[in-house]
Amino acid sequence: MLHILLFILKIIGILLAVILGIIVLCICAVLFVPICYRAEGAGSGTLEDAKLHGQVSWLFGLVKVVVDIRNKIPEYYIKIAWKRLGGQKKPAQEREDAAYEKHAEEQKDFSEIREETDYDRKAEEIRILEEPEEPAEVPAKENENRRESQKTPEKESQVSDRAQEETESHGRVSGISDKIKGICEKIKCTIRKFCDKIRSISEKKDRLAEFISDETHLHAFEKAKQEVFRLLRRLSPRVLKANIHYGFEDPGLTGKVLACLSILYPFVGEHAQITPDFQEEVLEGEIRLRGRIFIVHLAALAVNMLLCRDVRRTIKDVKEFRL
Repeated sequence: MLHILLFILKIIGILLAVILGIIVLCICAVLFVPICYRAEGAGSGTLEDAKLHGQVSWLFGLVKVVVDIRNKIPEYYIKIAWKRLGGQKKPAQEREDAAYEKHAEEQKDFSEIREETDYDRKAEEIRILEEPEEPAEVPAKENENRRESQKTPEKESQVSDRAQEETESHGRVSGISDKIKGICEKIKCTIRKFCDKIRSISEKKDRLAEFISDETHLHAFEKAKQEVFRLLRRLSPRVLKANIHYGFEDPGLTGKVLACLSILYPFVGEHAQITPDFQEEVLEGEIRLRGRIFIVHLAALAVNMLLCRDVRRTIKDVKEFRL
């Protein structure tokens, strides 16, 4: 009886060890197996001619995401082991046919709109030609020899009318003075509110400056800055070659894209040459990059941040801070 009990406990222990091993293996796979990414692109002058192929894989290609853009038509699919999810990859001839059909439909819609516009313009011209001209209205002749049928008012009515006019003028003057007083009161209230708002903003600014200049918060900021830059160096591409000449129809959009790309210049400036064009819309050049991302690096950043006492204190103060 005892050996049966020990055999059952042995089986339970083996099962627990297998489950624990599977859990540890999964954790190690997530932390230490890299996520590899690769991208290749080329452009010959316009956005329609640009080609881009990107791929992200994990577990040595067991999980894969592929994106392919040609003729402004994106195609993608997700592959898990032998199972493919999403759109099927089309051959080059089908992609060219799809682009040609799209261009033909746009030309057809444009020709239909132009024909409708020409037809409406011709119909309007015919309607204007067939519409008869309306005769001008003959103004009625005025009677120049009209006689006045009313007599001049009496003196008493003149005196009463004069008194009524004086009363009305006095009422208008008092109304204007009341309006001026109301406007002055509104101006005073507006100035008072503006001063109160400036005083409130000044107090908030002083409180925020005191919060930022705190020594604990400054140490936490420096720690976060060091960890983020270390992470970016680890995540930077191992292979990067880029030579791009780009420009959009809107020069403002070209400047915004350049500003975003300038953030990455300290990390990729040695291997990338980017030339903006603010005069015309253009996209030409080529780009090729390859790299990998380890989840353990992200986990290390989170652990290092949480182990720092100043960072924990700053997070607590941020939650409790109120302007």
